[in-house]
Amino acid sequence: MAQQAEIFSDADGLWYFDANLAKWMPQSTGQLSPFTGYVTRYSGTTRTLNYSGELNNGIFPYNLIRTADYGGNFGWNFVGNSFPSAIDWNLLTPADKVNINNAIYFRKLDGSVASYVNGAGVNGGSSIIPSMQGFWVQVTLGQTTGSVTFRNEHRLHATQQQYKNTVSDNILSITLSNSLSSDETLIRIEKNATLQFDKDYDAFKLYAENKSIPQLYTLTPVKEELSINSFPLNNSALDLPLAYYCKTPGTLLLSFSENPVFFNLYNVTLEDLSENTFTDICTYKNYTFNADSGFNKNRFILHLEPKINSLQQAISVSESLNYYNNALYIYSLSNTKFSNYCIYNTLGQEISQGNIKTASEVCVIPVLLDKGIYVLRLFSKESNKEIKQKFVVH
Repeated sequence: MAQQAEIFSDADGLWYFDANLAKWMPQSTGQLSPFTGYVTRYSGTTRTLNYSGELNNGIFPYNLIRTADYGGNFGWNFVGNSFPSAIDWNLLTPADKVNINNAIYFRKLDGSVASYVNGAGVNGGSSIIPSMQGFWVQVTLGQTTGSVTFRNEHRLHATQQQYKNTVSDNILSITLSNSLSSDETLIRIEKNATLQFDKDYDAFKLYAENKSIPQLYTLTPVKEELSINSFPLNNSALDLPLAYYCKTPGTLLLSFSENPVFFNLYNVTLEDLSENTFTDICTYKNYTFNADSGFNKNRFILHLEPKINSLQQAISVSESLNYYNNALYIYSLSNTKFSNYCIYNTLGQEISQGNIKTASEVCVIPVLLDKGIYVLRLFSKESNKEIKQKFVVH
């Protein structure tokens, strides 16, 4: 992504990214190509760009490439939303996304990067792509070509100007900040994920163009740099290297989100190898440290130690239900369409009911239950689909 610097150091005008040459090229004359991403640069002056022609409507296949020639394009393609309305990346089917990773990346006005994949976003990234917004996609490793197809059914009719990310129960967000700016990374529980890069669940780390913004990311066992890192729910301890970059030496702050789901399932400890300290993140959500300038991939390790009483029980009880600490944990709902729940006792009396979130891997229902046998009913008000499952509170 370092090639993006050419945009801001070269001449004013309109630019597009040539994925074959892996460099930015000026768009001086001619018709703009639908769903190609463009960048404008007009320094020191105010300009109004006028577009003429018919509004885009229908089906638009867009071809992508990956090549290691000409300095190395590792599959990055700069795409744009050419519809006169926002689109929702979540509405694209696998048939619409051929040989590409599922994550999308946005370059923001301050030079930082927002990324989004499969229900999770950092730095404000979301599935909503505003009209005329450019974004990056990547052809999957091992492929030389790919494609993305945009359709009318992907469009939204509500106005959407900002990226917005909602924190799910299965996510732990981590922020690195100095006195002026910050960067976010996250880790999350995802049943079908692995410890390596998963093209459907993970997002690579793309560095901010503004070097004064500190950068934060995690590393996989083979040193892949991720802004969004998904891993499966299991009984094994997990050690995640937490890497960072800062332009100048100084004081930095690591902040961890408050997420009772994570802290009920895992003891989370931050190890600082430089200071030889261990910090209980379940108790202390902030950690201040003095940082040298440059990259540091060997200072911090995030230790995730499963809580046996909750995690083993969660995996052993049909791999889907667990009652712990006055809450019912429901796992593996991310691919279902259920919108509501009810809990009944053995007399058929309703104990609790409400809405559920199925976008995340873990749904938490706060409910106080005595020892006994209960039935959980999951259903959708929009269809006749429902399931019932018995569970025991010991």
